[in-house]
Amino acid sequence: MQAEEWLRHIVKILDVMECTKNQRVAFTTFMFQGEAEQWWEMVKGGAESTGEELTWSFLVKKFNEKYILEVTKDKLALEFQELK
Repeated sequence: MQAEEWLRHIVKILDVMECTKNQRVAFTTFMFQGEAEQWWEMVKGGAESTGEELTWSFLVKKFNEKYILEVTKDKLALEFQELK
């Protein structure tokens, strides 16, 4: 949930700043810290090695896969364990 909220907050800022899609990638990845920053460096390196473009869509897709879908999976697993 925190990841979803963080991304929504960033998007609101980007909208107000009227950032282009390329600027959105640069600004958002600048805001990553710690584990998220390390994760992005790995994703970025992998994309660059395969010639994949680092677009806003690519960033959001990868972010969702890593941070939002993982939380959803964990929540569903917990709910399943608590079934009686």
